[in-house]
Amino acid sequence: MLKSCFFNSVLDQEGVPDRPFNADDFAKYFGTLIKNGVFPNPSTNFQCIADQETMAVKMEAGIAWIDGHLRYDDNVHILEIDTADSVLDRIDRIVLRKDVLDRDIHWVVKKGEMSGKPVAPTLQRDENAWELGIADVKVAHGTVSISQSMVTDTRLNTELCGLVTGVVTQIDTTTLFNQLEQWKKEYIEKTNTWTTEQEQAFLNWKQLFETAATDWRAGEEQKFDEWLQSIKGKLSGDVAGNLQNQIEELKEKDVTTDGEIEKIKSDITTVSNRVTKIEESRTQVELTIERAKWIGNKYSLEDIYPFSQYDIYILDYGANVTEEQMFAWGDAMIKGSMTENVLTAVGVKPTIDVHIVIELVKK
Repeated sequence: MLKSCFFNSVLDQEGVPDRPFNADDFAKYFGTLIKNGVFPNPSTNFQCIADQETMAVKMEAGIAWIDGHLRYDDNVHILEIDTADSVLDRIDRIVLRKDVLDRDIHWVVKKGEMSGKPVAPTLQRDENAWELGIADVKVAHGTVSISQSMVTDTRLNTELCGLVTGVVTQIDTTTLFNQLEQWKKEYIEKTNTWTTEQEQAFLNWKQLFETAATDWRAGEEQKFDEWLQSIKGKLSGDVAGNLQNQIEELKEKDVTTDGEIEKIKSDITTVSNRVTKIEESRTQVELTIERAKWIGNKYSLEDIYPFSQYDIYILDYGANVTEEQMFAWGDAMIKGSMTENVLTAVGVKPTIDVHIVIELVKK
């Protein structure tokens, strides 16, 4: 129908105007001057904010324009998001819908289809309704609350929403929006890749450290066992048995005296007593290597366990050792001394206290 707007009406004899106009006429008029979208100022106009603790989003106050019709909210509007599926994901789209039949503009949460590769629902734009896509919410399977990372703001996407920027023209922000989204995607991918690489590097280092620590401990235990066996080889009951066999051989050969036999017997008793004393003098002690007591890269135990009285062997970490202490101790690469009970940090001197277990053998 051909119409010309706007001219004053002339009333006929019955008082009926010959140029009647209604809200649709004014909407069409203003719709030609101001394009659809949300107003840009302030930047929070109808911004979608995740609740963080529940399955809901908060739509900030704002003003929008659809086909010559205005929608404004003075207060925050809460929208509930349906419960997530246990297996599949979906993307819900938050829209402002101009509803011709309801004669208003209202909020709608358009629930997406559940899928392994979900997509957002399409916008309805026909003679019955016209929708502005304000935000997309990705609802991953098992989700129990909406976080801000799940929300994609689509207000700057001209194809979905766009900004009301002035009379007649409207800035096409789709390219800017796509660039920002691409940058965001690449940044997240790079961050995830970097995080994965760092985690793997840490796990590799931890494995190497644990292997080195195990090897070092095994080596120390082997050295101690070899030393103990060497002592037993000289002082244990096995040698005592050998000496007894020698006595019997001497008796048979009749090449020794009773005095020599008694001396050998005395040696056997001395050896046995020494072995018993060594076994009884072995003591495990848990102590703290205090960071404040390092002098340079040296840590002395002479004040409590002097070398003249004790041999010291480091066995393991203490019962309350932390992972940080383990790393610090491993980085230190501790070396002992053959002439004093002093520890030397060949690597990086620990800057924290470390709990360890040592074995004391009293001389």
